[in-house]
Amino acid sequence: MKAEISIVGKKMESMIDGFMIMLPNIVLALIVFAIFFFLGRQIKRVVRRVNCRAFKLYIQGGRDTPQDFDFFLTYNLNAATA
Repeated sequence: MKAEISIVGKKMESMIDGFMIMLPNIVLALIVFAIFFFLGRQIKRVVRRVNCRAFKLYIQGGRDTPQDFDFFLTYNLNAATA
């Protein structure tokens, strides 16, 4: 019985040691994720601002319904990826 407990104890200790070794990598991964997350949000805001500004020029031609805005965004996104 004591042999089984010592085996479990050694296994738990090795798992904790492995976690401590991996901890700096986990922290670094979280930092990189946060940087890209906030950078992506900023890029999204810039893209929306540019599209809204372009749509305002587009509606000066008399097209100002929400369906036109959806079409405008879809057309611009499809043209940008093509």
